[in-house]
Amino acid sequence: ADAENGLALVARHEGDPGLAEAHWRRAIALDPDFAGAHANLGKLLLDQRKLRLAQAALERSLALDPANGGARMDLALALKAQGRRDEAETALRQVLAWADGNEQLTHDARFNLARLLLLKGPSDDAWALHDSRWKASSFPSVRRGFPLPVWQGDTLLGRTLLLWGEQGLGDEILFASQVPDLAAGLSEAVRAAGTDVLLECDTRLVPLFARSFAPVTVIGRPPKGPGEDTADPRTATATAQLPTGSLARHCRRALADFRGARPYLKPDPDRAAFWAQRVAALGPGLKVGICWTSGLVTAARAGGYSALNDWLPLGRLPGVHLINLQYNREAVTAEVPGARAQGLDLAVWTDLDLKDDLEGTAALISALDLVVTAPTSVGELAAALGVPTWRISNPPTTGAPWARRSRPWFPAMRVVAPRPGESHGGVIRRLAQELAALTASAPPPPLSLNDALALHQAGRLAEAEGAYRHLLANAQGQ
Repeated sequence: ADAENGLALVARHEGDPGLAEAHWRRAIALDPDFAGAHANLGKLLLDQRKLRLAQAALERSLALDPANGGARMDLALALKAQGRRDEAETALRQVLAWADGNEQLTHDARFNLARLLLLKGPSDDAWALHDSRWKASSFPSVRRGFPLPVWQGDTLLGRTLLLWGEQGLGDEILFASQVPDLAAGLSEAVRAAGTDVLLECDTRLVPLFARSFAPVTVIGRPPKGPGEDTADPRTATATAQLPTGSLARHCRRALADFRGARPYLKPDPDRAAFWAQRVAALGPGLKVGICWTSGLVTAARAGGYSALNDWLPLGRLPGVHLINLQYNREAVTAEVPGARAQGLDLAVWTDLDLKDDLEGTAALISALDLVVTAPTSVGELAAALGVPTWRISNPPTTGAPWARRSRPWFPAMRVVAPRPGESHGGVIRRLAQELAALTASAPPPPLSLNDALALHQAGRLAEAEGAYRHLLANAQGQ
């Protein structure tokens, strides 16, 4: 049984989950009371989102070895993924109570508990636990080494606050939604008193953020070499610092704090006008941008992505033009020719670098009527620009009523969760039916203030003026 367990670990390390599962099941057949083999099998099944099987294996492991904190953590994650939040919270609090000095286990449990509590809604407790992310084993960022005190949310008058982005590109865009809260307080008088806010971010975002967040000073994050943690010299003027993922502890303490959320990114007007003309040249009809996969597809994330062929139903709708927003060039090269051969009409502009030219990407997106995307930064960028966005989430395994249909950060975003047992192709077919119904309906949907703001920020001033006047006329008639 030990040898089979060892072979399973090797197979998992080499990326062969099927062989790893076979070895673990043989280990369990040889020794049914092998708690570690049950725990390892449960973790494997959890990564594959075979949640009920994972739960059974992990519960058996804990029945044999109740002190296995890692197995109890994985059980909590399996329960959470099934929508059984209260049971998941109980399991995570048990991990914390029984961690017995295991610091790594404690950090991981606190971080997972924070994420679970945030699903219920922001709270001081959840955001405090969220600070454990820097020491969690699964967290992708390393804390920047700025020798400055952490800002505690107190007055900034006469001080310079350094905010710095964390995690991936989509996370930087999402957390930056709070920067306008601080920018609004930087009046000329306040700046004259020596107050400033610096925002360090991915260099690709600098021009977009600088335009959108004035008078905040936006600086690029230098590339990090081996053993280096460099910074722009302007960061030396800061007197306090904070990662943007911690800004919510002061700006988004409760769900009510999201009520004023609105589009906050502004594309370059000249490039937006250029792309508006180029998109319009496709002809009449809805212009819909699509992004079907990520540049980083791990075993844990694979369930959120699909092949381009799954998107064929959208491409066959009359009156709909599909535009490529897929920044993963390898996926475009590998999948577009085959999909086109099956009838997918997809506009691909190879002279735009969708990965590194985010100014051009934002300008293109601002010219679209809708963006439909897998969980990628394209969704955050589109929604931050105010473009209606349908984001396909990871599939649940139950018909849990708690499945989110929106994200409070982005009023322009709708979250579409696959129904139990529904494939990605099934989700696309369902969305195609909805889009067909929208295009077939006679009267256009009423404009909202967010729609008008999106037109304004995209540089479509005549349309924005008409939208504002329409809204005013309706308000005066009420």
